[in-house]
Amino acid sequence: MTSDESNSATTPTATLTALVADDEAIARDGLGHILAALDGIEVLPGARNGREAIKMIRANRPDVVFLDVEMPDVNGMDVVRTLQEEAPPEELPIFVFVTAYSSYAIEAFNLAASDYLVKPFTDARIARCMDRVRRLHARIRAERLSQAVLSLARNDFA
Repeated sequence: MTSDESNSATTPTATLTALVADDEAIARDGLGHILAALDGIEVLPGARNGREAIKMIRANRPDVVFLDVEMPDVNGMDVVRTLQEEAPPEELPIFVFVTAYSSYAIEAFNLAASDYLVKPFTDARIARCMDRVRRLHARIRAERLSQAVLSLARNDFA
């Protein structure tokens, strides 16, 4: 990768909205502060449990959601499953799972997680995660734009 490509991968092109869902306030607030310190990230008020996360995702449509795996009532995996049953993948946020356990990783990636953070993590690890999220978000936006242009072209020729 050239230095220009490296810089473009880390330079935010759009502000991303992020939601952190964790039943532990200190973990939720800590991750929120790390994210807020990064350029181009708007951190939404956090969710304290899975039900609240589902409600906030539906209402706010964040770009990326950081989900603790083990939360009371509805765990992080079930949050994603519930949302996947309601909407097509292109309408869902990017999901990053956050947990103290590595044992959920395969299940998380089977649910299309973009990343999997094992607590405790460093600010640098969060920055790498957000670089990945930004690249994925840019690719999703480009695909949506391409689909919109194709749709308009088809309508013009019809």
